[in-house]
Amino acid sequence: MERYLEGLLEKGEERKRLTEQLMVLTSETLETIAEYAELEDCVSVAGTEYHVMEIDSNIGTWRTVVAVDGDGYLYVFNDRVAPGANFYLHGDFQAELQNAYHELWLRTANHLPEIAMAFEVEAAKAAADMRTIFEKLKTWCDSVGDTRG
Repeated sequence: MERYLEGLLEKGEERKRLTEQLMVLTSETLETIAEYAELEDCVSVAGTEYHVMEIDSNIGTWRTVVAVDGDGYLYVFNDRVAPGANFYLHGDFQAELQNAYHELWLRTANHLPEIAMAFEVEAAKAAADMRTIFEKLKTWCDSVGDTRG
């Protein structure tokens, strides 16, 4: 009997190892996006909305990218917590979060390049808006002269 299960056990171990690696890579990438994207930026990719948020606990703050799936729930991507499990941010019982479920981890990992590019587009739009505002303000200041004495 053990001989018949050997292949299944081997494949199961490989799947577990690959899932763990995928979760680490995905969460690290999302953390990097959160570090450089604007707080509250939001993009929609493959039917899922991704938001840059700061989540507070009594101990500190976690800036991250969260997913709001079609079910309307907010999910985080914590590679140290089992998919779909609830956990307390920084051990704070007032800050319960739900880790993304397995299929959402896979969908997010599969679309990670598109998610990163979508946040890049948002950053480019914000930079263009800032340039426009700066140019208008500079033109106005030049027209009224320097009043700083």
